[in-house]
Amino acid sequence: MENGDDAPRPSAAFRVLTDRGLLQLITSFQAGLPFLVGAFNASLVEPDGSTRLGNYRGKLPQFAIRRRDEHMLALLQQATQNPRLRALPQLQFCGVRRCAIEYNSLHLLRWLQATRANSPTLTNEYHLLGVAVTSYFDNPGILDWLYSASEGPHESIESVTMPEVCRAAGLGNRNAICWLHEHGSSAFSPLVMDTAAAHGHLDIVRFLHERRSEGCTTRAMHGAALNGYDEVVTYLAQNRQEGPDMQTLEMAASGGRLRCVKALAIYCSRRAAFSSMRMQEPDDRQTTYKCRAIHRIGRAAFVPLVV
Repeated sequence: MENGDDAPRPSAAFRVLTDRGLLQLITSFQAGLPFLVGAFNASLVEPDGSTRLGNYRGKLPQFAIRRRDEHMLALLQQATQNPRLRALPQLQFCGVRRCAIEYNSLHLLRWLQATRANSPTLTNEYHLLGVAVTSYFDNPGILDWLYSASEGPHESIESVTMPEVCRAAGLGNRNAICWLHEHGSSAFSPLVMDTAAAHGHLDIVRFLHERRSEGCTTRAMHGAALNGYDEVVTYLAQNRQEGPDMQTLEMAASGGRLRCVKALAIYCSRRAAFSSMRMQEPDDRQTTYKCRAIHRIGRAAFVPLVV
């Protein structure tokens, strides 16, 4: 056709699809997920077509937190303004603050708190201080924010329980242990040092011994010896009165912990060691433990004690 006016004009549908402004206007009336949210959800589908970890409550916001994706969180928050989308469990902001703590994101924790008025599905979460104390990342900044920040939840130090302090000690969370001590937590007990010793965290054992009065039980020495932490065994033997004894030797020997056996032999009774070597007291319980230790681990560890 020579005359351009005779060329067929595009249909109305084609004009809408190719005009950015018109397309945005039309699609703004559609009740659906934003494209980026759909793509984000699709990225969590396994190759076999199954959905990764199912569609549990809070799935998409929690995965966005794991990926440090604040923009996706904002899109998800906007989507939950729609009553129909709000009913989808995977879009609901459930357990998100706990997730931010566990993945060490103070920034997103603050963001969630600041935008909570715009999150109709945001659930109440309590006992977050205990979550932070037992977090793998051991971030005192999160503890400070939860406890005393003006915009934070102002959680009570008394909400942290003794099992949580023990778990923090077992994980080696020295920052959390020091923070709780400095803020007057009453959740400490001898089990805290027992747990730290059994997991080989000498720095926490030393801190608790020097700064607190709860002490420990014989389980501290037993746990350290059984698990092969000879430096902890030596420190406890030098500074505490809860061991070692011949049962500790037996436990170390049964686990093949030669260095612990050698360390324990130095601090155990020289008389008991000598008697066990000479078999002079076969009915004595301590001698029995010592003989078993010698049999299991070998005489070399005890030779220096024989005079």
